[in-house]
Amino acid sequence: MRLNRQLCIKNSDDSNGHFGPDTTVLERSDDFPATWNGNAEGNGVETSSSAAASRTRILVVEDHDETREVLANLLRHIGHEVVAAGSAGDALKAMGATKVDILVSDIGLPDGSGYALLAQARQAQPALRAIALTGFTTSQDAKFSREAGFDFHLTKPLDFHELRTLLAQLTDPSRPDSSTEPA
Repeated sequence: MRLNRQLCIKNSDDSNGHFGPDTTVLERSDDFPATWNGNAEGNGVETSSSAAASRTRILVVEDHDETREVLANLLRHIGHEVVAAGSAGDALKAMGATKVDILVSDIGLPDGSGYALLAQARQAQPALRAIALTGFTTSQDAKFSREAGFDFHLTKPLDFHELRTLLAQLTDPSRPDSSTEPA
C-alpha cells in the first residue's frame, strides 16, 4: 500500500511497483488519517464492534479483501456502523442477522452479481438504499445499475468524497427519494 495524496490498494503486482488497471484508489482526505490501523485477515462477514443505534448501518460487499477492509475502516472512521462481506452469499447471511440501511456493493462478485444481490436483499428489506461500486465504467453499465435498483453507480477508482456525499444524500430525511438523481 502506498500513500501520498491518494490511498492506493494494489490488487496486482507487476514487480516494478506500478499499479495495474485493477487498482483501487481511495482519495486521501483531511477528514481521515493517513495511517490505517485495520487488519486484512479472513474472509466472510465482519461487523463493527462499536455498534451505535443512531449511526447508519452500511453493508459493504467487495470481494477484494484489502479494498473491503480499507473501505469499511474509512466508513467506520467517519461514524458509520459497517458490516463487511466478501461475497453475495456472505452479504445475504449478514442481512439475515442484522438490518442494514445502505448497501454498497461491487457488481462483479465471485458467487453472483451485485444486481442479483440487491434484488434478493430488497425482498427482505424493500426500503434498502444502494450504491453500486464497480469497475464497470460505461454509461450502459450505469443504466444497468439504475434499472437493477441501485440509487447511485460509482466507478473505481473510488472518490471517497463522492461516496460520502452520496451516503449523506441517502440518509438525509428531507430527501426521501434520491433515486431520481443521476446514477
